[in-house]
Amino acid sequence: RNGLSLAGASPQVAGNRAFVLSAVRVDGRALSGASEKLKNDKDVVLAAVSARGDALMYASEAMRNSKDVVLTAVDLWGPALRYASEALRGSRDTVLAAVGTWGLALQHATDKLRGDREVVLAAVANDGLALLHAAPMLTDDKELVLAAVGLWGAALEYASKRLRCDRDVVLTAVRRWGVALQFADDSLRRDKEIVLAAVQTDGLSLPYASGDLKADRDVVLTAVRGCGSALAHAGPALRADKEVALTAVTARGQALRYVADSLQADRQ
Repeated sequence: RNGLSLAGASPQVAGNRAFVLSAVRVDGRALSGASEKLKNDKDVVLAAVSARGDALMYASEAMRNSKDVVLTAVDLWGPALRYASEALRGSRDTVLAAVGTWGLALQHATDKLRGDREVVLAAVANDGLALLHAAPMLTDDKELVLAAVGLWGAALEYASKRLRCDRDVVLTAVRRWGVALQFADDSLRRDKEIVLAAVQTDGLSLPYASGDLKADRDVVLTAVRGCGSALAHAGPALRADKEVALTAVTARGQALRYVADSLQADRQ
């Protein structure tokens, strides 16, 4: 049942159409051991990529330029776009199909399509991190970036500088993944509403807050309720605050190591 076992087969076996068809229907990778003639046989290749999209890598150059074959492959497995011909990596229909299956397939599209708003929007709707592969001008498109960070907060890292200063974008990102606060502009790391939203999602976003907010009782209490270890990043006065310290160690006993010495001996 391992199609790769066909590799190294005798020329008679590798060129036996019926045998190879049966093999690729079980495991598309069997195409790797087929004869060059069969790697260029559309029915054989279609059967292979219908079983496993990555079998496209073993197809002939002509088959990797066949729209039917490539669409079948990327519909099943988006990353197969990397094995398509340059012409098909520049085909809107093909790339839309690929990013609909796996947003990060955008990286294998041509530069022109990585600058196509509809294509990039489809990619980030599947995986926000596809923003990494968008043309620079689209990383400054607010609607598109909101779609990306709304799905995957970490995509904020790939937004334009202007949008990393945008409250709507940053709030959306940190509500999805608090630690995305690290990618926000410094001005927003001093914004209490944004920092509260971040630490509420993940207490470990506290290190990325401004110094003033690491010393803010509301912010630190919110952080340590969800993650006691966030106490390590609180201001000195709050690590000596009994309520804050108790909240932290209740959430995670190991947070005791971050409690101020003055409270270490307190057994209440």
